[in-house]
Amino acid sequence: MQDLSAHPALKSPESAQAPIIYQEAGQSVVAYTQKINLGWTLIIQQDYDDAFAPLLEARQRALFLIAGALVLVIVVAYLLSRQLASPISGTDGRRRKHQPRQLRPENRRHRTPR
Repeated sequence: MQDLSAHPALKSPESAQAPIIYQEAGQSVVAYTQKINLGWTLIIQQDYDDAFAPLLEARQRALFLIAGALVLVIVVAYLLSRQLASPISGTDGRRRKHQPRQLRPENRRHRTPR
């Protein structure tokens, strides 16, 4: 039997509520303790990289998905705004065609103050 009374997870009172992270031989380790009915304390530990690899991978995928969705929304918004604005900008040319010649801006003799 090995004496684990000096184990970092046993020294930390928070390890019973939430996992703790400590360094062992240059690597990060996640540990959790729980008292069981027989009077023993159960210590569970795992390398940090192994424990959190799926979570970090899911976070990275989520960031890529969010970035892709943002780019898609910007492109669609740009295309829709151009499509919606084109009839409005086209009315300026049609209005000039139907104005009497003397009222067209290029035929005015005096500039109107703005």
